[in-house]
Amino acid sequence: MIEQIPRRVAVLDLGVLDILQAIGAEAAVAGVPGLEEKYWPEHLKRFNVSAYAPVGDLFEPDMEALKRLKPDLIIVGSRTAGKLEALGAIAPTLDMTVEDAAFMPSVTHNILTLGRILDRERQAGAVAEKLLGQVRRLRGKAAKAGSGLLLFGFGDSLSVQYPQTRFGVVYELLGLPPSVSAAEAPPPYIPRRASGPGPAPGSPEARAAEARMAAEMKKWAEEEAQRIDGVLQREPDWLLVIDRSAAFGERTDAGAILAANGTVTRSKAWQARRVVHLDGRDWYLAAGGPAMLEKTLDQFARALASRNP
Repeated sequence: MIEQIPRRVAVLDLGVLDILQAIGAEAAVAGVPGLEEKYWPEHLKRFNVSAYAPVGDLFEPDMEALKRLKPDLIIVGSRTAGKLEALGAIAPTLDMTVEDAAFMPSVTHNILTLGRILDRERQAGAVAEKLLGQVRRLRGKAAKAGSGLLLFGFGDSLSVQYPQTRFGVVYELLGLPPSVSAAEAPPPYIPRRASGPGPAPGSPEARAAEARMAAEMKKWAEEEAQRIDGVLQREPDWLLVIDRSAAFGERTDAGAILAANGTVTRSKAWQARRVVHLDGRDWYLAAGGPAMLEKTLDQFARALASRNP
């Protein structure tokens, strides 16, 4: 129960920081994830300064740092939601994880909830209204633009993204009819790890474990390549791409990865240059914030205007 307006908030999710900035509540932020500069999205770099205490990272809260900070409120997202109970022993803790199956209602709920808690209801209402208006306008155009396929790039591999999944929410956001269905989604790849302490680094056991994981990844990537081949035979009108490497400041060229895939380059979408590269850092690290969502909406609106199917 949050009985008073929080004055010192610790935030462990970049999408939430985006919301707080959008509704003008950034003055309440006291603690943020302690990330290297290269990981911060451009629109959130104002939080990467010494005025904000580092209270962990996007996966693991720093309990001692949070105790020293003594926040009035702690906010977590999907990566740190599992720590909700432990964090609740330090301060009231709120989970702002967005839902894959109802993405925009979840985002809207988060904006309005934070506005109410931080006494920024009018500002939150205006932010939500602007975002939803942009969504409605784009959906009217996207519904007539044919179908789309979202691909996720990691290293030199590609993966099909399905509706109602972590990145597949892009279909809902844009209103672009997907060329795949949620029912077609395969089980997610989860590396098998032995229980208990892991082997010593560099040991024969560690090298064997690394070899097994590499073999699993190779097999999974081959299966994913077959899925991409099958889906592209449906000739989606648009290809959307999110590149994970870009989220970590790694030198990457997702266009080159696509260009090296013969099935991709033979597709009508590629040949018509209807390929849109979404911001990998935004989508991988800060999804759910109004600024990054508006940027995606604007980017696809411009793509539709320039290359109608």
